Amino acid sequence: MSYRKTPTPEQRAAAQAKRAELIARTRPLQSARKAGLLPWAELPTINACLELIYTSETGQTEWKTFLGWKEAGYGVVKGEKGFPIWGRPIERKDGGTDERGLEFFPVSNLFHAGQVVDADGN
Repeated sequence: MSYRKTPTPEQRAAAQAKRAELIARTRPLQSARKAGLLPWAELPTINACLELIYTSETGQTEWKTFLGWKEAGYGVVKGEKGFPIWGRPIERKDGGTDERGLEFFPVSNLFHAGQVVDADGN
């Protein structure tokens, strides 16, 4: 039986801190895109910009979400930390957008090929 438990105050605080960090990291990217400093053809989304940054930081080139790696037949090594990106927008609980007309964008995580193992543990 699957159920969703309520997060603890510590878990909420940690999630809010990660979200604030991602917002701070993407703010300059959004400004650069609006100013035309980032090419739309190569970097069509903010997540594409983030992936490029993570690639330059780690040297890794293959990125997937936890479920993406699972579908590909790999498992993420226990204890590995993901690299935050924006998830698909979802409708707010109140059924619409906020006062600025924005939907809710959840935080998701990417993992690189160095953080996963196949079924044989390789």
